[in-house]
Amino acid sequence: MAAPPRTVKLIVINDVVCSYCYIGHYELLAAVDHCKEVLQLPLTFDIEYRPYKLYACLGEDAPAKTSRPEWLKAKMGEEAYTRSSINVYQWFKDRKLPCGVDDAPVVQSTLAHRLSRKAFLMGGSRYQEALLSAVFKEHMENSKDISDVDVLSDIAEDVGMMTKDDVRIRLAPSSPALRSLHLDSC
Repeated sequence: MAAPPRTVKLIVINDVVCSYCYIGHYELLAAVDHCKEVLQLPLTFDIEYRPYKLYACLGEDAPAKTSRPEWLKAKMGEEAYTRSSINVYQWFKDRKLPCGVDDAPVVQSTLAHRLSRKAFLMGGSRYQEALLSAVFKEHMENSKDISDVDVLSDIAEDVGMMTKDDVRIRLAPSSPALRSLHLDSC
Protein backbone atom coordinates (compact mmCIF):
# COMPACT_ATOMS: atom_id res chain seq x y z
CA MET A 1 0.00 0.00 0.00
CA ALA A 2 1.34 3.42 -0.94
CA ALA A 3 2.04 5.89 1.79
CA PRO A 4 -0.36 8.84 1.98
CA PRO A 5 1.07 12.04 0.51
CA ARG A 6 2.98 14.22 2.90
CA THR A 7 2.48 17.96 2.84
CA VAL A 8 5.49 20.22 2.55
CA LYS A 9 4.67 23.67 3.93
CA LEU A 10 6.85 26.48 2.61
CA ILE A 11 6.78 30.15 3.46
CA VAL A 12 8.42 32.31 0.82
CA ILE A 13 9.24 35.95 1.41
CA ASN A 14 9.55 37.92 -1.80
CA ASP A 15 8.82 41.11 -3.67
CA VAL A 16 7.24 41.11 -7.11
CA VAL A 17 9.53 43.93 -8.28
CA CYS A 18 12.68 41.88 -7.59
CA SER A 19 14.15 40.03 -10.57
CA TYR A 20 15.90 37.52 -8.30
CA CYS A 21 12.60 36.86 -6.50
CA TYR A 22 11.04 36.11 -9.88
CA ILE A 23 13.86 33.72 -10.69
CA GLY A 24 13.41 32.02 -7.31
CA HIS A 25 9.64 31.82 -7.78
CA TYR A 26 9.98 30.33 -11.25
CA GLU A 27 12.62 27.79 -10.15
CA LEU A 28 10.66 26.82 -7.03
CA LEU A 29 7.57 26.05 -9.10
CA ALA A 30 9.70 24.08 -11.58
CA ALA A 31 11.15 22.06 -8.67
CA VAL A 32 7.66 21.37 -7.29
CA ASP A 33 6.53 20.19 -10.73
CA HIS A 34 9.63 18.00 -11.03
CA CYS A 35 8.89 16.36 -7.66
CA LYS A 36 5.32 15.64 -8.68
CA GLU A 37 5.63 14.79 -12.37
CA VAL A 38 9.10 13.29 -12.86
CA LEU A 39 10.00 11.89 -9.47
CA GLN A 40 6.37 11.14 -8.61
CA LEU A 41 7.04 11.74 -4.94
CA PRO A 42 4.05 11.32 -2.62
CA LEU A 43 4.12 15.02 -1.69
CA THR A 44 1.78 17.93 -1.80
CA PHE A 45 3.06 21.47 -1.45
CA ASP A 46 1.43 24.26 0.50
CA ILE A 47 3.28 27.46 -0.32
CA GLU A 48 2.44 30.75 1.34
CA TYR A 49 4.02 33.93 0.02
CA ARG A 50 4.67 36.84 2.33
CA PRO A 51 5.64 40.37 1.39
CA TYR A 52 9.01 42.01 1.44
CA LYS A 53 9.47 45.59 0.28
CA LEU A 54 12.61 45.67 -1.81
CA TYR A 55 12.23 49.38 -2.52
CA ALA A 56 11.19 50.46 0.96
CA CYS A 57 12.66 53.90 0.35
CA LEU A 58 10.16 54.59 -2.45
CA GLY A 59 6.95 56.34 -1.61
CA GLU A 60 3.63 55.01 -2.87
CA ASP A 61 3.65 57.83 -5.40
CA ALA A 62 7.09 57.00 -6.84
CA PRO A 63 7.43 58.18 -10.43
CA ALA A 64 6.79 55.27 -12.79
CA LYS A 65 8.97 56.92 -15.40
CA THR A 66 12.18 56.26 -13.45
CA SER A 67 14.71 54.31 -15.51
CA ARG A 68 15.24 51.01 -13.73
CA PRO A 69 18.85 50.55 -14.92
CA GLU A 70 19.82 54.08 -13.92
CA TRP A 71 18.03 53.80 -10.57
CA LEU A 72 19.71 50.47 -9.78
CA LYS A 73 23.12 51.74 -10.86
CA ALA A 74 22.71 54.61 -8.42
CA LYS A 75 21.72 52.17 -5.64
CA MET A 76 24.18 49.33 -6.37
CA GLY A 77 26.99 50.96 -8.26
CA GLU A 78 27.80 50.46 -11.93
CA GLU A 79 29.96 47.36 -11.50
CA ALA A 80 27.54 45.48 -9.22
CA TYR A 81 24.62 46.37 -11.45
CA THR A 82 26.45 45.10 -14.54
CA ARG A 83 27.37 41.78 -12.89
CA SER A 84 23.83 41.31 -11.63
CA SER A 85 22.27 42.20 -14.98
CA ILE A 86 24.41 39.69 -16.84
CA ASN A 87 23.16 36.91 -14.57
CA VAL A 88 19.53 37.98 -14.87
CA TYR A 89 19.65 38.36 -18.67
CA GLN A 90 21.32 34.94 -19.01
CA TRP A 91 18.64 33.29 -16.87
CA PHE A 92 15.87 34.72 -19.07
CA LYS A 93 17.75 33.73 -22.23
CA ASP A 94 18.35 30.16 -20.98
CA ARG A 95 14.63 29.72 -20.39
CA LYS A 96 13.63 31.40 -23.63
CA LEU A 97 11.54 33.96 -21.75
CA PRO A 98 11.15 37.57 -22.80
CA CYS A 99 13.15 39.85 -20.52
CA GLY A 100 11.35 43.09 -19.77
CA VAL A 101 13.27 43.80 -16.57
CA ASP A 102 15.05 46.92 -17.80
CA ASP A 103 11.84 48.42 -19.11
CA ALA A 104 9.78 47.56 -16.02
CA PRO A 105 9.09 50.70 -14.03
CA VAL A 106 10.60 51.25 -10.60
CA VAL A 107 7.47 51.12 -8.44
CA GLN A 108 6.30 50.29 -4.96
CA SER A 109 4.68 46.86 -4.68
CA THR A 110 2.35 47.41 -1.71
CA LEU A 111 -0.90 47.01 -3.65
CA ALA A 112 0.32 43.82 -5.32
CA HIS A 113 1.25 42.44 -1.88
CA ARG A 114 -2.17 43.33 -0.52
CA LEU A 115 -3.86 41.61 -3.43
CA SER A 116 -1.60 38.59 -2.91
CA ARG A 117 -2.64 38.40 0.73
CA LYS A 118 -6.29 38.60 -0.27
CA ALA A 119 -5.72 35.78 -2.76
CA PHE A 120 -4.27 33.62 0.01
CA LEU A 121 -7.19 34.38 2.33
CA MET A 122 -9.68 33.56 -0.45
CA GLY A 123 -8.21 30.33 -1.75
CA GLY A 124 -4.95 29.49 -0.05
CA SER A 125 -1.77 28.83 -1.94
CA ARG A 126 -3.60 27.88 -5.15
CA TYR A 127 -5.05 31.38 -5.65
CA GLN A 128 -1.99 33.16 -4.33
CA GLU A 129 0.42 31.23 -6.54
CA ALA A 130 -1.65 31.87 -9.68
CA LEU A 131 -1.90 35.57 -8.90
CA LEU A 132 1.78 36.03 -8.04
CA SER A 133 2.93 34.08 -11.08
CA ALA A 134 0.86 36.39 -13.27
CA VAL A 135 2.01 39.56 -11.46
CA PHE A 136 5.66 38.53 -11.75
CA LYS A 137 5.23 37.72 -15.44
CA GLU A 138 3.50 41.00 -16.24
CA HIS A 139 6.18 43.01 -14.45
CA MET A 140 9.34 41.08 -15.31
CA GLU A 141 8.52 39.87 -18.82
CA ASN A 142 6.02 42.46 -20.06
CA SER A 143 7.29 45.53 -18.16
CA LYS A 144 3.85 46.38 -16.69
CA ASP A 145 3.43 48.81 -13.80
CA ILE A 146 2.21 46.50 -11.03
CA SER A 147 1.50 49.46 -8.75
CA ASP A 148 -1.35 50.38 -11.11
CA VAL A 149 -4.76 49.22 -9.85
CA ASP A 150 -5.99 48.70 -13.42
CA VAL A 151 -3.07 46.37 -14.19
CA LEU A 152 -3.66 44.43 -10.96
CA SER A 153 -7.41 44.22 -11.59
CA ASP A 154 -6.79 42.82 -15.08
CA ILE A 155 -4.45 40.20 -13.63
CA ALA A 156 -6.84 39.21 -10.83
CA GLU A 157 -9.70 38.81 -13.27
CA ASP A 158 -7.54 36.86 -15.73
CA VAL A 159 -6.58 34.30 -13.06
CA GLY A 160 -10.21 34.01 -11.91
CA MET A 161 -9.65 35.53 -8.50
CA MET A 162 -12.22 38.33 -8.65
CA THR A 163 -13.68 40.87 -11.03
CA LYS A 164 -11.87 44.04 -12.01
CA ASP A 165 -14.42 46.12 -10.14
CA ASP A 166 -13.98 44.06 -6.98
CA VAL A 167 -10.24 44.61 -7.13
CA ARG A 168 -10.64 48.35 -7.67
CA ILE A 169 -12.98 48.55 -4.67
CA ARG A 170 -10.69 46.47 -2.46
CA LEU A 171 -7.55 48.41 -3.38
CA ALA A 172 -9.10 51.88 -3.12
CA PRO A 173 -7.30 53.88 -0.40
CA SER A 174 -10.55 54.34 1.54
CA SER A 175 -11.60 50.71 1.32
CA PRO A 176 -12.58 49.02 4.60
CA ALA A 177 -11.71 45.74 2.87
CA LEU A 178 -8.16 47.01 2.39
CA ARG A 179 -7.84 48.09 6.01
CA SER A 180 -9.17 44.72 7.17
CA LEU A 181 -6.13 42.98 5.68
CA HIS A 182 -3.88 44.60 8.32
CA LEU A 183 -1.10 45.15 5.85
CA ASP A 184 -0.50 48.86 6.24
CA SER A 185 3.13 48.12 7.01
CA CYS A 186 3.81 45.95 3.95
